[in-house]
Amino acid sequence: MLPPLIQSHIEELLEHDKVFQKSGVQMPDFSWRTHETIFPSLMRTIVGQQLSTKAAGTIWQRVMDGVGDISHTGFSKIDDETLRAYGLSRQKVSYVRGLAEAVQSKQFDPELLWEMEDDEAIAHITSLKGFGEWSAHMILIFTLNRHDIWPTGDLAIREGVRIYKKLDERPDAPMTLKFGNKFKGRRTALSLLLWKLQDIK
Repeated sequence: MLPPLIQSHIEELLEHDKVFQKSGVQMPDFSWRTHETIFPSLMRTIVGQQLSTKAAGTIWQRVMDGVGDISHTGFSKIDDETLRAYGLSRQKVSYVRGLAEAVQSKQFDPELLWEMEDDEAIAHITSLKGFGEWSAHMILIFTLNRHDIWPTGDLAIREGVRIYKKLDERPDAPMTLKFGNKFKGRRTALSLLLWKLQDIK
């Protein structure tokens, strides 16, 4: 179920934006993955980096089945070779270790993110090894349910802007940022619509 504010923003854009009105996208097209706690979401983000949605889902299921306890203590009991056998690269194993150790040592408290402003939360997440701005944006959208996140570094977002504006080439990050500014306050809904727009083109 979509967070109410984000859903209302999507409904407004589908009703009032001329491009989205004609896109064929409808509210029932949207689904939402929810995590009750942030740590599993951070771990899943590591797994999903640079992978297709299908591949990431397959590996994450292996991790969940194998680790069982998706917490810093659960991961501390699993050795590196086992994580590699689940499908994680050596680099991702190091990121997993870094996250678990940061939480264990209390250098990083995932649950504090709920109370932080967007920019503060992004800075907190990107302080972790292996977490760039894109990863932080995904956490803010899909776990913290923030309503005004605009991931300009996401190639699929840029492709969505290209389709929306009928451009010959994908816009770069500055152009994408400028486009998003027109929708400030409801850019998470814009992101979801642009991702969905590519599914029907």
